[in-house]
Amino acid sequence: MFKVIKNNVHIFLMYLGTLPFIIFMLSIIKNCEYNSIITNSSAESIKLYGLIISVFMAGIQWGLGLEKLFRYKLFIFNNFITIILWISYQIVSNNKFIFILLLSFIYYIVADFKFYNEKIISKKYLINRIIITIIVMINLFISLINFK
Repeated sequence: MFKVIKNNVHIFLMYLGTLPFIIFMLSIIKNCEYNSIITNSSAESIKLYGLIISVFMAGIQWGLGLEKLFRYKLFIFNNFITIILWISYQIVSNNKFIFILLLSFIYYIVADFKFYNEKIISKKYLINRIIITIIVMINLFISLINFK
């Protein structure tokens, strides 16, 4: 088992990264009291974690974009998404922010299809990204409709 994880550690970590989305979504549904050092609500935690993951995804795509010819549109658009997410995190309602976050994840999966078509990422990686994106988006959507 450890050999399988070792050989696919990036896939394992991708799935592990969905756990906070699941945990925060469940606590939003159950309306649990939540306190941490950083945030004071599950809604704030899922927003912050989603922001961090979205910016992380933009960084991954920057790295993938460097594999072939310079992709100035990808670099500009990923910066634009990051700035929009950061500003909206601070000034819009929970519902609007989660909606913007959902749009960012849709963009990243579309970009992943382009990377796959250019043979920058493998079919296995793309399939796992699709599954993980679906898991994340379902959790974000359920959180969105359950915000109080």
